[in-house]
Amino acid sequence: MCDFVERFDVVVIGAGHAGAEAAYAASRLGCKTALVTFDAGKIAAMSCNPSIGGLGKGQLVKEVDALGGIMGIVADRSAIQYRILNASKGPAVRATRAQCDKYVYSREAGEILANARNLKIIADEACSISINPCDRVDGVVLADAGRIEARAVVVAAGTFLRGLMHTGKNKTIGGRHGDRASNILSQSLESCGFELFRLKTGTPARILKRSIDFSKLQEQRGDNEPRPFSFYVKSPVFPALRQISCHITYTNPQVHEIINKNINRSPLFAGEIKGVGPRYCPSIEDKVKRFFNRNQHQVFLEPEGLDGDEYYPNGISTSLPSDVQEEFIRAIAGLENAVFTRFGYAVEYDCIDPRILRSTLESKDVAGLFFAGQINGTSGYEEAAAQGLVAGANAALLAQNKDSLIISREMAYIGVMIDDLTTRGADEPYRMFTSRAEHRLSLREDNADIRLFELAAGAGLIGQKEVDITSEKLNSIKKYKNIAENHRMKQGVSAAELLKRPEINWRTLCELGLPGLDARREVYEQIETQIKYEGYIKRDLELLDGVKRQERMKIPAWVEYDKVPGLSNEIKNRLKATRPETLGQMNRMPGITPAAVANLVIFIKISEERRKRDRQ
Repeated sequence: MCDFVERFDVVVIGAGHAGAEAAYAASRLGCKTALVTFDAGKIAAMSCNPSIGGLGKGQLVKEVDALGGIMGIVADRSAIQYRILNASKGPAVRATRAQCDKYVYSREAGEILANARNLKIIADEACSISINPCDRVDGVVLADAGRIEARAVVVAAGTFLRGLMHTGKNKTIGGRHGDRASNILSQSLESCGFELFRLKTGTPARILKRSIDFSKLQEQRGDNEPRPFSFYVKSPVFPALRQISCHITYTNPQVHEIINKNINRSPLFAGEIKGVGPRYCPSIEDKVKRFFNRNQHQVFLEPEGLDGDEYYPNGISTSLPSDVQEEFIRAIAGLENAVFTRFGYAVEYDCIDPRILRSTLESKDVAGLFFAGQINGTSGYEEAAAQGLVAGANAALLAQNKDSLIISREMAYIGVMIDDLTTRGADEPYRMFTSRAEHRLSLREDNADIRLFELAAGAGLIGQKEVDITSEKLNSIKKYKNIAENHRMKQGVSAAELLKRPEINWRTLCELGLPGLDARREVYEQIETQIKYEGYIKRDLELLDGVKRQERMKIPAWVEYDKVPGLSNEIKNRLKATRPETLGQMNRMPGITPAAVANLVIFIKISEERRKRDRQ
């Protein structure tokens, strides 16, 4: 008698922020989905700092929400402080950040997935990926349950692939504190022909709240009028949880002296860590060495929950020995009597070169195999969640033989990130910044729903309810903008003309007689931005038209770069390694010249004419 083999449309490996979004997206699209994880009680765990959003990251969260994801919903249910960053600057660079109760966050994410239709959560270890002779994925082998079949697989293993944690000379095999590593899966990927690289990230010690002297710290309160992440799911009471403060302190010359005195005991500087760490979020020992002229570095003390007693000292991640961590942390104002619940560590892990992926996050070599999150060389919950949604949705669409979900860089920050990864790769952990987006004035976090709802609805990621909410918002914007353009003020000009002045806002106009007091904030703020930045937005849209034309020019799969005349060997090698899908992607690759693009266009046109003649 044959053993029973369970069949799924999509299997997702890993239940971090990438895996959670991937599984939810696939199940929401109607696919029978399996989510494989070591521990079903740690779904979307906040392994590092307990916050969601921030500069460049808040935009990703809003886009994930606009595309039917869960990160914004879960953040709103677990937030204990909201702040708009860059509130005094232009709308293109403003971003929402929420301090979250990490225990509530993971619990809420787990409940959403547990109640999702078509989704089965399997507590097991994925040992290998099964690929048929046609280079197409057809299943996953689990340690306990054996083989399960799948039409598509998403690998979202986070820092668990051959994870190795360092604290001084102590090395512990594991993907994060308290959890084991996944070594066998790395071997399976290598046997499938994937070259793996090593990256590194880190985390600081955790400190007991009762051991902190808050009288020596600078208090940072949240916004008086907090704003939720989710466009579509509103809590009956907002904020859902009690709001509390965070606190700020700083390192000092004594701290730096302690670190420098023990720098040779850091595995980072002793050469024991081979993986490349994040340049934009370095360890404290790295900061002290690189920025030796600075007398202090900020330490942002974040509560890990409302009822918990642990604080996360953001800004001092480290892999120094525990005795050195105790010494330098207790030299920081307010932390003189710090009691440690655990010490900081660095973790090395395996990742792939994301240039082997299509813009759908599917492998170019193995059909049906998708990758998302830190395995693609990124860092951060938000970057992982965005990739997970795209990979999960495309895995489901592939399983259903439907058109792919393509998000280009002119459409969303998600598109910027995926394009950066698939064309340029990641030789260090990649994180999102607003500066990475050429069209950030058009890609604001406040208009993510307007930008993406049609795409999301077309793919089936959101339903009619969400479409109706956004359509009503658009109608309200149109209505009140029309009122502003046609209402004459006492100054003899329209309200819209007055609104162009930097000192004038919508509420000011209403005080001067504009009939718009009943407009919702989310509506009149869109009108303010559209009118105040009208010239900039128009110029940005004109540039976008040119980008879209180039993105529409596909590079045929039959192109052999060695046969393209006029290309240097260096450029040929870059193109063969990355295999760009469009001329736009090729143009953004490092080292690619305008002449190389022109040569390829000519080659494709001549070759297509020759192929056409041969068929006749």
